[in-house]
Order: sequence, then C-alpha cells, then structure tokens
Amino acid sequence: MSYVVYAAPATEPVSVAEVLQHCRIDASNQEPAPGVITVALGAGAGNVDNGAHRYLCTFVTADGETQAGDISAAVTVADKTVNGKASLSAIPIGGSLVTARKIYRTAAAGTAYLLLATLADNTTTTYTDNTADSSLGAEAPSTNTTVDPELRLLIAAMSRKAESILKRYLITQTVDLYLDRFPPWEYCYRRCNRSQLLRTLIRLGLSKLYHLACIWLMQQHPGAYNASVQRNMASSARAE
Repeated sequence: MSYVVYAAPATEPVSVAEVLQHCRIDASNQEPAPGVITVALGAGAGNVDNGAHRYLCTFVTADGETQAGDISAAVTVADKTVNGKASLSAIPIGGSLVTARKIYRTAAAGTAYLLLATLADNTTTTYTDNTADSSLGAEAPSTNTTVDPELRLLIAAMSRKAESILKRYLITQTVDLYLDRFPPWEYCYRRCNRSQLLRTLIRLGLSKLYHLACIWLMQQHPGAYNASVQRNMASSARAE
C-alpha cells in the first residue's frame, strides 16, 4: 500500500514575510526597484492626451513585482494631432531573475502612475507610447513583493522534513491511496454487516463477485481502507 500526492498544497505553514521578519532579513534580499526611463516627445499624430506625462517602471520576477522605480522627466503633449506620441528609451534591465518589466504613466497632469504596458522580457530597452489616458490600467505597486527564491525552497524543504517526522501533513493536500491487493475476507465481512446482499456474495466465495463487492465498498466507504487493511493481509493469506 502506498500514498502518492495528487495535489500539492497551495501554501506553506509559514509565509516568506514571516521568515524575513524572524530571520531579520532586510530588503537587500529582494530585486531592487529599477532606475529612470529616458522619455522624449515623439513625431506624428497620436493618442497620448494633451498635457504633461511622467513615466516609471517596475521589475517582475516569478515571485512578484518590485515597487515603483525612479520617475522620469516630464514630457508635454501640446497638440496630439501633431505630436501625440512619446518615445521611451534606456528602459532599465533587471537581474537574472527578472522575467518582465511593467511601464506606468500618469494621465495628463495626473499624479497616479497607471499601467501603460508590460514588456514580457528583460532585454527590450525602447518603447513608443501611443495610448490614451482612458486606456491606462492599474496603479503601480508601492511595496516590493519579489523575494530571494532560495527562501521559498528552504521553506518547502523544512515543511516536508517536518511532515516526515510528524507523520502527518501540515497543510491540506490531496493524496491517492494505492492498495497492493483487495482487503481480506473477514475485514470485508465486518464492513458488510449492513448489507444482506454482500454477505451472501462473500459466503458464496465467488472471487469476481467478491471483487465487485470490494469495489462497491471502496466507493461507499472511501475512508475505511487505511492502515488496518495492511495489518490484515497476513491473516488474509492464511484464509486463502
């Protein structure tokens, strides 16, 4: 009889934030916020609304997103029917864990930095902004949610070690039970006291019908087949 984890736990007993606090680990173990973007007024008509706009970006890793980076100089669109675009260059590149960058922009004369675009790589350094204020998205984050991936690996490893010592799962997860064989006759007979039909089948000693009975029992009593099944296997061999 063996157990196989079918669905691993979605969380761990302790969070990364709790580990950071307990171990006195500071923000130097997170991906740092990016530097400043260089911006200039683009040529040609576009959709960027008339007014002054500023830009910033964030780094994205597998664990989260950094806080907002340094704010760019302002670029002013006087008439978007003539010059309604903005050219961004020198977009910061992050460390090896960075998988994407997000660019945020203010609306005309605004103060909140709203999502403009996501660069799904860590190499692109230029971008042309041709987006109206009404199409901007969520506000830039104020906290850094990136972490050193080694912390998550350590938490998962210690959780599995604790489970092996305690012989129980700390977090709910789905487990498949694989039986080496069907349960012994006497065990099934006890489980079938409420069913005259199954008692009759077992007394007849018909193996195929017995197997069908066992399958039905597994469906009706999924929690009944635990360690006691394994303990009864020796007596089952003698009965056969």
